Amino acid sequence: MDIIENAEVGTVHNPYCVGCNDYTLEKFLLTAVFAGKWAHTQQAKLNQFLEDLQRVYPNWTPLKALARQRPDEIRLGLLMVRMGQYTRRTQTLAQLSRAVYPSHGTPLDLHTCSPEALEKIHGLGMKTSRFFIMHSRKSPDYAVLDAHILAYMRTYGVADSIPKSTPTEPKEYARLEAAWLRHCQELNKHPGELGFTIWLAGNRGAKIKLAGEPSVD
Repeated sequence: MDIIENAEVGTVHNPYCVGCNDYTLEKFLLTAVFAGKWAHTQQAKLNQFLEDLQRVYPNWTPLKALARQRPDEIRLGLLMVRMGQYTRRTQTLAQLSRAVYPSHGTPLDLHTCSPEALEKIHGLGMKTSRFFIMHSRKSPDYAVLDAHILAYMRTYGVADSIPKSTPTEPKEYARLEAAWLRHCQELNKHPGELGFTIWLAGNRGAKIKLAGEPSVD
């Protein structure tokens, strides 16, 4: 897909970030935090936010720079790019940056941390933690259950009782995640690759067809 081949690594345009350096890894985590319904718009705002941060802290990684800022300074940076949800996102960035770059204690290692460790950060849920881990490591053991994937799962009967929005109850998320991973294994597809294909198709108003499914054109 040309959108992947020509796009910057570790962004919503190309989320594959396995083996990337610390700056790109941290930027990708922030992409996961801010991505949502308007992912492409949010990516542009995040890029500007990080460019502004680099002017103050040149050659520093994003979270290392944010760990040096007070919450009111982080909020001002978000306001400058009109990121939205300022109280929640300020708290998320302050807590996340200080977890990765603590003044004392053991830092959160983004290369090895579990989804549960990330989910201790305010504003990081199961979908966000898995989006980051699934695309920044080789392991395919997680699923990003967004609206596009859930719609796909309903269409093809991947599991019973599939909701329209991402479940927040851990056991329910785990049930659907296991069903999705089995489905990907049956298709011999990496969960991240198939998930990204479905997300792209959904944003283009298209439908993903299973192998062997007859065309309706």
